[in-house]
Amino acid sequence: MKVLLIHPFTRMREFLRVRAALRDRMRRKDAIVIEAIENVIDGTEPRIRLVPGYRKQLHQAVAGALAYVDALVEQIPEAIGFNKRAFGCDARVNAFFASADEMRQLFSASSQLRECVDAPDGCGRPECFALLCMRMEEKSRLGVELNGEIIKRDVPQTVVNFSEHKLLAPGATEQQVRQGLRRCMFDALVTHVLEVVLAERANHGAPEDPRQVLEARRRALHTRDRELAALLDSAQASLPIRAAVSGVVANAVVLTPQDYLQQVKELLSCPQDFVKLSRVTLNLTRLGVLSDRGDSAASAVQLVQIEIGEVLKRVVVLVRYPRAELLAPGDLLPSA
Repeated sequence: MKVLLIHPFTRMREFLRVRAALRDRMRRKDAIVIEAIENVIDGTEPRIRLVPGYRKQLHQAVAGALAYVDALVEQIPEAIGFNKRAFGCDARVNAFFASADEMRQLFSASSQLRECVDAPDGCGRPECFALLCMRMEEKSRLGVELNGEIIKRDVPQTVVNFSEHKLLAPGATEQQVRQGLRRCMFDALVTHVLEVVLAERANHGAPEDPRQVLEARRRALHTRDRELAALLDSAQASLPIRAAVSGVVANAVVLTPQDYLQQVKELLSCPQDFVKLSRVTLNLTRLGVLSDRGDSAASAVQLVQIEIGEVLKRVVVLVRYPRAELLAPGDLLPSA
């Protein structure tokens, strides 16, 4: 039996190659965290940079928040194909839209989606990707129910409606969309931290109007991801800021940069208190009626919901849409 001997120098080269690859990966990861730290400071309190070693003090909290957001995004199922055929055979696509034409109008009217399709990396690709966000509401009504051959009227029913459809973070690939969602959720965290910092500043007698500062910082965040601004704008009116503006200043105590740093650090260390993801399964008929599991006319629809604070809750779906089904701009309805 032949024994294959590996030369010591070969093993050493392989060891050095692996170690160099690990170091390069760690440097890239550290660079991402450092960039995120600077974005956090730009979006909250720039005077934090006056604190010696501020990056080191914030590194663990920011890295943990980024890891938490990454874990949430990875829980979202792979992209679903949305098209005219899917509307007829996929219970999920059918539940989200009243008609295939309504769905086609939404995708065709998205200027961001068209920009993505026309971009160099999107040209020639049969499909485009995006994040579909919707508000889900349940309403009670009296409806009609078929039991065998007997028609029952005035039957209490719960109807599930999806509205306020928005297409966000379009991309040439699913990974690009997921990366856009990561930025959106992290920006939401930064906005939350800013609101708390401004509330604390107002309660300590700060001269500026916290609402103006909030708007300026939010605009700075949105310049990086303008197509995601609509999602964060839905949560603009926050309880902490309203309480701070209308409340009475208790103590005119000057907060130091170290105080702000500690506050930012504590808030980012608990991202789960502000950004959450939940799953729900609904048994729906094609008319959107919530039904029992044993109902043959209903299908199980699995949903993912993202919650940002107590003011924003949306169903989110990664979607694939064929560019061949996009309407020409001249064919769009005026309402779209």
